[in-house]
Amino acid sequence: MGNYPGIFSWGFDLGVGVSTRIPYQSLLVLPLAAALSGNLATAVAIMAVYGASRAVAVVAAVSSDDFAAACDVIQSRVMPLKRVVGVTALVIAALIVSS
Repeated sequence: MGNYPGIFSWGFDLGVGVSTRIPYQSLLVLPLAAALSGNLATAVAIMAVYGASRAVAVVAAVSSDDFAAACDVIQSRVMPLKRVVGVTALVIAALIVSS
């Protein structure tokens, strides 16, 4: 697929959440928020934005040719990022449910 399409596909795969190696709290909160929204279009939009955001984040993080070093950097930042993602997902879910 080449560098950038392959990287984007990897990010999309992470965003789908089926084969994600590292569990993220947002994978628990966002589907719940999508289900509670009560609107199919809103639910699809919530999950599509999440998947696209993960894909773009991977492209931004792995924009060099040294994929192994980029993966090491991502792994070293997992715990702080998991906390930020979890809190952000809770805030977004609360906003969606309250609207």
